[in-house]
Amino acid sequence: MPVKVGIISIGDELLNGLTVDSNSSWIARNISKYESLVISSKITVGDESENIKKRLNYLLNRNHEYIFITGGLGPTHDDITKRVLCEYFNCKLKLDINYHNKLKEAFIKRKIENSKHIVEQAQIIDISKPIKNNYGTALGMMISIDNSNIFVMPGVPREMEGMMNDYIIPTYISNKYKKIVQQF
Repeated sequence: MPVKVGIISIGDELLNGLTVDSNSSWIARNISKYESLVISSKITVGDESENIKKRLNYLLNRNHEYIFITGGLGPTHDDITKRVLCEYFNCKLKLDINYHNKLKEAFIKRKIENSKHIVEQAQIIDISKPIKNNYGTALGMMISIDNSNIFVMPGVPREMEGMMNDYIIPTYISNKYKKIVQQF
């Protein structure tokens, strides 16, 4: 039986053509390598909270077992994904204190001014589990709700790919689904 997978890419820069959405293609290509997993939706949405909520609602109401969200976790004014998810799931942000301390140490070692952004990058929504970011500063998140697993990752391709390769695929995909052997 096919398992539905949906992808949401967030960012005005994706809609207006300033940035190519390589994340959704990378996710689709790598997830499609597993038996039963079918990409049924790839959605690009701007930095607008109601549109993000509508698209997430669409995927959840259509029983997508896996939903991958990229973008909007950075420290700039248009990075609204965490706030939108808090509103959508009626929850709050929590600080991952261990990750926060590691970021502070790293910033001190690199002689980077300790800023308020360190706190923002170490916050996740309180119903999620953190996904470690080995290539940047923003934590990713994993949310299990009903029969869906939602993975929220930064929009920076290197960071998203790292989270997928280091954590998400080994923990949630390859342990459960058989890789398709491609013959050429």
